[in-house]
Amino acid sequence: MAAGVLLVGTLAAAGCSGSPVGPVDASELPLKERLAPDGKTVLRVGSVRFYGDPDVIDVPARAVVGMPLDIHVTTYGGGCVRPDTTVGVVDGLRATVVPYQRVVADPNAVCTADLRIERRSVQLTFT
Repeated sequence: MAAGVLLVGTLAAAGCSGSPVGPVDASELPLKERLAPDGKTVLRVGSVRFYGDPDVIDVPARAVVGMPLDIHVTTYGGGCVRPDTTVGVVDGLRATVVPYQRVVADPNAVCTADLRIERRSVQLTFT
């Protein structure tokens, strides 16, 4: 049986077979998007697409049950957007990977206009 990896990210989702997968409801996410306790940043699902750049998702062509598998995904951030955690949840032969970012919550904040390309990693083991 083939194992599948679902990537959840703003504007994109892809499976390891190369075929698109449907959107995931927010209630299915491992972490809920939320305001930080200090009220200064918001946790959100990361941006995995930047204008015309291709989505960069590295998933090995094969997965072996019981053996760790490294998944890499590129997210895009910048002045008011920083990487947070990347979560991987395995359910049998299906895995969901969600890269999160922290975004400054104050709409009047002054941020630099730099582009940060972040390679995110998570290790999964199919059961």
